[in-house]
Amino acid sequence: MPPIYDLLVAAGVICTHDGAVLLVREKGRWNPPMGCREPGEVLFQTARREALEEAGVEVDVGDIAYVIEYIESDGHSRTLQVFFAARLLGGQPRPNDPDGEVEDARFVPFHDIDTVLTASHHRLALLSWLSGRRAGHHFVDRSVGGHRPSVPEG
Repeated sequence: MPPIYDLLVAAGVICTHDGAVLLVREKGRWNPPMGCREPGEVLFQTARREALEEAGVEVDVGDIAYVIEYIESDGHSRTLQVFFAARLLGGQPRPNDPDGEVEDARFVPFHDIDTVLTASHHRLALLSWLSGRRAGHHFVDRSVGGHRPSVPEG
């Protein structure tokens, strides 16, 4: 019998505006707004909801920007994070998280991404997408500490 894997699915937005990208700080770390899919949601709905819940902004969700796929440190659990390009419709970034976990929300200038995003997989995926606006797939094996970005041929 094949091993049983748990799969956690999350979605988020890459919302750019005036040379900056929307990020939220949660537990001391900056990331694009994202969260787990709720029952009955499709992923673009999750992404839109998370932008409003975590950052207090309304967005128009577009195409997939990139995907980050993880094998968690236990070697069995999997996480799939799908990030969509998004356009700001309204609101000013501010923590709006009903769970109270988001400490800050703001547009961070592109030139500050290297210093603000401390998680290398998020930094590499975002910088790769910003450089060419092409969808990408990034794979992180936390059971061995590896990161492998891959971009489809085309």
